[in-house]
Amino acid sequence: MLEPSTYQSFEDAHRDKALKLQQSQRWAEAALEWEILAAIVPQNADYQNQLKEAKARMAKGVEESLKSAEDARQHGDPQAAIRYYLRALSFDPSNSTAAESLRRIEQDSHRLSLHTRVARMSKDTAAPRSAPASERRDVEFAVLLLRQGDYAGSIKTLDKYLKAAPKDELASRYLADAHFQLAQQRLEQGKKEDALIHLEAAKGTHEQDPAELKASIDTIRKALAEEYYQKGMKVYRANLDEAIVDWERSLQYDPTHPQATIRLQRARQMQQNLKAIDSSQQ
Repeated sequence: MLEPSTYQSFEDAHRDKALKLQQSQRWAEAALEWEILAAIVPQNADYQNQLKEAKARMAKGVEESLKSAEDARQHGDPQAAIRYYLRALSFDPSNSTAAESLRRIEQDSHRLSLHTRVARMSKDTAAPRSAPASERRDVEFAVLLLRQGDYAGSIKTLDKYLKAAPKDELASRYLADAHFQLAQQRLEQGKKEDALIHLEAAKGTHEQDPAELKASIDTIRKALAEEYYQKGMKVYRANLDEAIVDWERSLQYDPTHPQATIRLQRARQMQQNLKAIDSSQQ
């Protein structure tokens, strides 16, 4: 049986996570946390109310997203429809309407792409006839991995596919989405440098426009620059060489960091002075 303090800590952790997820409008994940809390503390009416609110937000988000997606399809804008269907799935990953609609759009896109490829292949006898179907299976598998949360596996599969079909815009967008999702996962794990690598690879995502993506990248770069600056400040008295490496790294992430620039200049000068002293004593 859990000790009262441990039990309370467990409850606090789930409540904090639920509130954080709500702030990010990740209602499906928040609902799961409130459901856990409602189960372990059934006497707390607030948890039941929060669970109802999260489910209501999910339902509203799905309804609005599906309506916008259908409007986009009727206006002949499949890319916008894809964004809205993916948004619906972000509210409710199990929504069959959004998933099936995405599949239909992908099939339509595949048929159009296949017709184009067949036309090209008639002029290029060296192209294997089995390539399009084989390649398309890679894309479908990659999208399945993406929806199941295996973002690294999806990236690996899409990278392989895009080497053979670099002009497939839909596959490129799914690759960007996989990088974006993996970046969010790495941020939650506190791995900012890994997150930055994947955010910078996430161009043209379904989930963020370029301005929002750039803002996220800039924020992380500045945070990393400050972390390396502070790291250098902690060690420079005991290890000047290590501090120089940290401040150089800080400026790689944010070349405008004023304190890192000044500290690095002084440290390099001090390093040169120490080397000159060592040389004169030999």
